[in-house]
Amino acid sequence: MTYSILTETAFFRAAQNKDTDGMAASYDEFIGKVIEVCGRNNDRTAAFATLLYTEIELKRMTGCEFVAKALEFITEMQKMVERMPLSSSIGLLSDEAENVDEDPLNWTDGPTNLVELAYGLMELGCFNDGKATVEKVGNKLFKAFGLDPIVYTRTYINIKNRNSKDGYRTYFLTRLRNAMEQRIDNDVRKSLRR
Repeated sequence: MTYSILTETAFFRAAQNKDTDGMAASYDEFIGKVIEVCGRNNDRTAAFATLLYTEIELKRMTGCEFVAKALEFITEMQKMVERMPLSSSIGLLSDEAENVDEDPLNWTDGPTNLVELAYGLMELGCFNDGKATVEKVGNKLFKAFGLDPIVYTRTYINIKNRNSKDGYRTYFLTRLRNAMEQRIDNDVRKSLRR
C-alpha cells in the first residue's frame, strides 16, 4: 500500500483546487476509501501511516468545511486504528474478521526473546530465500503471537551489549537449543529402555 493513496482521490484533488462542489460530490467516496484503508490486510502500521500522511497534507488546505470534516474523521480513525487488536482488522470491509482464531496462541515470554528468535530466523535465511528484513519477520511474529510491534533494532543493540553467559549473548536461543537437545536426549533414553 502506498501512503499517498488517499491523496490520489477525487476529494483530495478538489480540495487542492478549492473546488467546493467537487469536494461535496466526492466526500462520501473519500470517507469510504479511508475506511477501506483501515480495514485492509490487518496492517495497522500502514493504515496509521496513510492516515497521518493524509492528515498532514489536508492540514495545509484549511478554511473549508469539507476539509475540516475530513480531518476530524481521519483523527477519529487514527484513534480507532491505535486501539485495533493486531489479530483483526476493523471488520467493516473484511471477511477475515469472521475467521478470528478463538483459541489464539499468545507469546507469554518477554518480547526481547521473540526479537532474538526473529533475528535468529532472519540470519538463517528462513524466510523469502533469506531476503526478509528483521522488521518484516518481527512484525509477522509479533502479530502472530498477539504482541504490538516494537523497535527491533533497539532491542538488538541491547542484546548485543549483554554480558556473555557461557560464551553466548543470545540467552533465549541458547536456552531454546539446550531445551530441545534435552528433550531429544530424554526421548532417546526412553526409547532405548523399551
